[in-house]
Amino acid sequence: MALATSSARRSSVTIAWLAFWVMVIGGLNWGLIGLFRFDLVAAIFGEMSSISRTIYALVGVATVYSAIALPALKSRRDTARGPAAFTS
Repeated sequence: MALATSSARRSSVTIAWLAFWVMVIGGLNWGLIGLFRFDLVAAIFGEMSSISRTIYALVGVATVYSAIALPALKSRRDTARGPAAFTS
């Protein structure tokens, strides 16, 4: 049972990190668009190609996932530390 819990926790942390990096890539792309009017994803994969649209969708899904899951992961981490973590 502990192994399954550990594996599930590791899996959720891995997904959270993947979501984070997808959001970083999306944020950098939006920064390029805002500052230089240059869409890197469109430049590499073609404007509104199926690959570009997939990347844009993944950034959106990663953002929604992070908005929902990261606060839950943080509260789980804080709960695992226990009240002793907040004392000097």
